[in-house]
Amino acid sequence: MDDAALFAQQLLAGAHHDVLTLADARRAGASKHDITSLVARGHLVRLVDGTMTSRARWESCTTPEQQHALRATALTLVLSEQVALSHTSAAAVHGLPLLRRPGARVHVCRLGPGRGRSRQGYSLHRAYPGTERWLQPESDPLVVTPAVAALGVAALQGFVAGVVTLDAALHAEVATPEECHALLAAMERRPGIRLMSRVVAAANGGSESPLESQARLVVEALGFRVTLQVVLRTEHGEFVARVDMLIEELGVVIEVDGRIKYQNPDGTASVDTFLSEKRRESGIRDLGYGLVRLDHPDLSRPERIRARILAAARGADPSRRRRRV
Repeated sequence: MDDAALFAQQLLAGAHHDVLTLADARRAGASKHDITSLVARGHLVRLVDGTMTSRARWESCTTPEQQHALRATALTLVLSEQVALSHTSAAAVHGLPLLRRPGARVHVCRLGPGRGRSRQGYSLHRAYPGTERWLQPESDPLVVTPAVAALGVAALQGFVAGVVTLDAALHAEVATPEECHALLAAMERRPGIRLMSRVVAAANGGSESPLESQARLVVEALGFRVTLQVVLRTEHGEFVARVDMLIEELGVVIEVDGRIKYQNPDGTASVDTFLSEKRRESGIRDLGYGLVRLDHPDLSRPERIRARILAAARGADPSRRRRRV
């Protein structure tokens, strides 16, 4: 390890959340020239507003959401006001999926009175009514709960994005419907309450991926009522499949296929997985169900999805259909 790398390591020793602030670096004896040199040589990586981290820590963030979470955490260390991470930034810290990348802008909310404002690199939002109730217990940095974060995602990215994030929070059991309804009651006079109410009404923790959430919304918007994660068995009780969605009145199973289902860990095609899935599909059809597979490109063509569902319903065989368990 050369002297520069050792110096960077010494500066970061004991750094909160692996984040070095400019003030801390100067207190440790680093000059502006030292910091510029360490960044130029790749030992430190700039985050936001005079904060830095080690190259290794930055490279450990393998997704845009993880990178954003680190930047968001860094910002809380240098803001003069006491705030909590919120909206997409809170979702990233909680590890919840986002329909769109969070971008560079960090979102925080006040803990007390005051207006919202935007500054370079971050947005400061008004406090939530009864703020302490909506903070994640014992969080460091302070962050709103996953339910509040999901509704904040809806405010920034729209209805579908909000449902995707809230579905994931409900599925992971880090949010509850009761908490969501309590939040709506507290926010009844705030702008955006109609959108948030729609998100809460549409959310369902039975969806197990962002793609499943999006597909469910499209199918439901077409007027079909779906049941999620249904187990199908033979008349003798033998397990056949657990399916993503079932339109019971039509006898149509909907499976949402991400490419990852058919890939090995190295990204190559998995023949065994593909053949296993074909056997599973045959078992579903043998029970008298029609089957529709949806992937991401299909979701932009809802009328084609409707036609495929109705065609699958015509091909279903109610006389062979077994009751689900």
